Amino acid sequence: MIKIIFFQLLIFSALSAKSRNHDEFLEANIHMENSKYFDAIKKYELLLEKGYQSSNIFYNLGNAYYRNDNIGQAVWAYLSSLNLDPRNSDTIYNLNVVRSKIDGVTELPKTIFFIENYRKLKSKFTVKELFFFGGLTFLLFTLVNLLLILQFLGHKIFYNIRNAALVLSIIFNSISLDSYIQNQSKKNGVVIKEVLDAFSKPGSLKNNVIFSLNEGSVVEISRANKNWYEITTLYGQKGWVELDSIRILL
Repeated sequence: MIKIIFFQLLIFSALSAKSRNHDEFLEANIHMENSKYFDAIKKYELLLEKGYQSSNIFYNLGNAYYRNDNIGQAVWAYLSSLNLDPRNSDTIYNLNVVRSKIDGVTELPKTIFFIENYRKLKSKFTVKELFFFGGLTFLLFTLVNLLLILQFLGHKIFYNIRNAALVLSIIFNSISLDSYIQNQSKKNGVVIKEVLDAFSKPGSLKNNVIFSLNEGSVVEISRANKNWYEITTLYGQKGWVELDSIRILL
């Protein structure tokens, strides 16, 4: 009896917390409608601090930051939203609008045709989606192959379906594994300072600036040293920047 009550309390607490988060999300949306962008930002950020993440929260947060003239933070929010919902046309459009206002490089430079299209394909799906498609096509291959072995199917078209399912399964699982390894090995961030100077070593003085980045630029973070990050730009430039000038992508 005590165990039942305990689990009921847990369920009730979880539902109550979800309800409060939903209310705060709606309150933030009302702030947006009333053009109180700073108040909306505070509400959306509070939800993120609580671990309540969704593509809608990041999308709305990006809109609030953009309206509040925080370009770097807006890029960060839109990219975080696309990590959860990579084919959302509204988010992609808004991100492109924001990026059009940024001077300098904000996307990977063009490369050879195959790699460029492979990047685009990979960016259209989350890792979970790719694993799901890989598992689904492998299940189809296994089922059709079993029916062929048991001679329930004999038409040539089913052999083609089996072979196609196997090829698709290998492709989806290979891409999902590549995406997973990339996500685990690389940590990217967005410049949230209007103009960011990069130095040759942590704690350097102004005369040791080796290059500068504009707000909203995306960088790869190599390592941290106290209050500094070593970063690599999309064109391969390396330098040290202050930790609070970069916001890590989730």
